[in-house]
Amino acid sequence: MVVPDIELSNLADEEYLIYRAKELRLASSSASKSWLITAQVLYPNNFAVQFEVYLIEKAARNVMEAAKCLGNLLHQFQQEASLFSEIDNIMRAVQSNSSLFEDSDYSCLAASAAAASNDDMNFLTQLFYALPKGIQRGLVMGAAERCTDTMSHCSLLLLLTSLFPETTSLQAPNLVETLLSAEKMNPSPLNPYRRKLVCSVLPVLVSGESSSSLNVPRHLLHRLLGLAIEYYTALLYSSNSTHSANKSVHSSGNAIGNSSSVKPGNSDGSSNISSNSESSVWQSVFSCLRQLGGRLGWPLVEHLSNVEGNREMILQRVQAVMKNINTGAQPETEETKKELFYVTFVLFLHALYEYTTNVAKENSGGSMVGLTLVEAFIAPAGGGANSSSHSRSSSVCSDDLDVLSPPRLKKHRTSQDNDSLVPYISVGQGEGVCGAGLGQALSTCIKCWDLLHSHAALRTELTAQLERLSCIGSALRLFTTDMLLHDARLTEASRDIKGMMAQLHGGGDADAPPDAVANAQQAAAANTLPFSHLELCLKLASVNYALN
Repeated sequence: MVVPDIELSNLADEEYLIYRAKELRLASSSASKSWLITAQVLYPNNFAVQFEVYLIEKAARNVMEAAKCLGNLLHQFQQEASLFSEIDNIMRAVQSNSSLFEDSDYSCLAASAAAASNDDMNFLTQLFYALPKGIQRGLVMGAAERCTDTMSHCSLLLLLTSLFPETTSLQAPNLVETLLSAEKMNPSPLNPYRRKLVCSVLPVLVSGESSSSLNVPRHLLHRLLGLAIEYYTALLYSSNSTHSANKSVHSSGNAIGNSSSVKPGNSDGSSNISSNSESSVWQSVFSCLRQLGGRLGWPLVEHLSNVEGNREMILQRVQAVMKNINTGAQPETEETKKELFYVTFVLFLHALYEYTTNVAKENSGGSMVGLTLVEAFIAPAGGGANSSSHSRSSSVCSDDLDVLSPPRLKKHRTSQDNDSLVPYISVGQGEGVCGAGLGQALSTCIKCWDLLHSHAALRTELTAQLERLSCIGSALRLFTTDMLLHDARLTEASRDIKGMMAQLHGGGDADAPPDAVANAQQAAAANTLPFSHLELCLKLASVNYALN
């Protein structure tokens, strides 16, 4: 389109030179540059002229020349809106190409970043690294100071500490404080601020290049450790694949998906745990405890590199420390109590997850084969009605329930048995699920539970932690019921099971005809109880039989 001369006559001299340069940009880049060189010489302090030169070099993909022009712009013009917008584009490109953000939730940047092509992003990243270090640092700090979005602000400060480790001692505490304040309005531990804090900021505090020079208060390290444990536990139990919808599969759940690692979070901060990454999440928990414990001088955390193979050994060391404290051989300090609590608590959570997520298995046919622990039905060894031998705990199965561990030898009732008080139940061997080490997991859970209740300070800390970990409520109830059976506390077990059955039936008569309210109550109970109606009946029957 030809612009009338009358319109051109209204342009200022520098505007006219820029117009001519733009007009010739596609037809002749040399001619366009000539106009701009003239404009640069005549108007060296005009932002529009200098910025147009930068855009010409950027369009031509001349990294070094564009970096030189950008450096001049940043030196001469520091408050131009167009320059701020270009800096923001560069920051998005650098973050999208930085390994620091591969597993982080920076969704606040994603929409803008997606608008640019990969070529543009790569060019802007090269442009940034072609700038002098001082200018790079100023760009990131300036962008962070202007940013009003908390997540974007924290992402930029993380980038700053990654590129310039010497800034960590100043910026890391600010990051922690900002994220702790931001998550106060987010009750879920899987909020994006907690994810950023645990997955991105915490490693900078404990394992970054400048972490050794950081003077982080002990109480803050304790708090961060608790937040990290809460986050990872919620991540495991709140995965989309958690089996909480079906009552026959215990609501403790199995947080496993389809790929090989923990992927970036959703917009709410949650993540889907992928296949084999259940183990990766636990490794993150142990690594976090080992690194933070190392900063705090905890000797027990040195053995956490291979928890799967050393869990019992670590627990024995915890028990030894507890014994030394109780006998006065070792002083009881606040730091020692914190060490004992967190190491024992993490071992408890690990064993609890192993136990509760494996007492319900999904077979290859898609039907659910659930395991449940019961007091063993054992026929009298001598065949007499007055004989009452039974094991402390075992498991039984029907067509729908498999055994937890291989049962002891039992004498099954035959047609010649005339004692109608001896029940007959078919017992299977639980092929494919009995060798999963569930008995050891339950035993470890109980040992940790007893240790955490053996000291008033540990018991108080446990109560506070469990109040925050609402996601394990169902798994915890499953465990405490099975612990009563394991420990032969049958009267308590009977009362507990009857309470759950009453809850399942809305507190009324189980034989009463259901109505809409009763159905709603029963459905609500089924979603919160860790056992199905069949499992509760089996458990109660076994307890009643053992109690005669």
